[in-house]
Amino acid sequence: MIKEYKKEKVKKLRDSLGQHKNMVFANYQGMTVGEVQNLKKQLREAKAEYRVVKNTFFKIALKEHGFRDFDDKIFHDPLAVVLLSEQSDVSKALKVMLAFNKATSKLTIKSSLIDDRVYEGKDLVALSELPPREVLISRVIGAMKAPLSRLHGVLNGQMTKLVLVLKQIAEAKAGSEKKE
Repeated sequence: MIKEYKKEKVKKLRDSLGQHKNMVFANYQGMTVGEVQNLKKQLREAKAEYRVVKNTFFKIALKEHGFRDFDDKIFHDPLAVVLLSEQSDVSKALKVMLAFNKATSKLTIKSSLIDDRVYEGKDLVALSELPPREVLISRVIGAMKAPLSRLHGVLNGQMTKLVLVLKQIAEAKAGSEKKE
């Protein structure tokens, strides 16, 4: 009975890992229930899900899901996992967590798994400083559009010059025909 319960918990965690591409691991030790509820609310706004998991269950679920290169040191303290789906803004969730840590000093970010890559420490701070996803997409589109816009401007300028020259030639011919 107990073994089946444990297997079911691991299976649910493994399934959840399949739905959530990105994860942030943190130590939540010392947080009050009110602080946890406040953090969950803030993370929900960033489309992230906060969960407290049993280390051994989560370690097994990670291995069964194919993530084997995790440092075991993240599993020594109580573990909270912030699950981020593809619609989640990783930068916003990290900003929320870092701001919460700065305000309370009770949430320590240990590591993260973002796009199948492990990030720690300064890398997480750098990721949190990134602008939102929509801004990044608009910047990429703007960068792709800029050369075309410049080309259009150059070609349009040349066409305008050609039209002006042809107009001057036409006016000059019309003026010379009147004199004759």
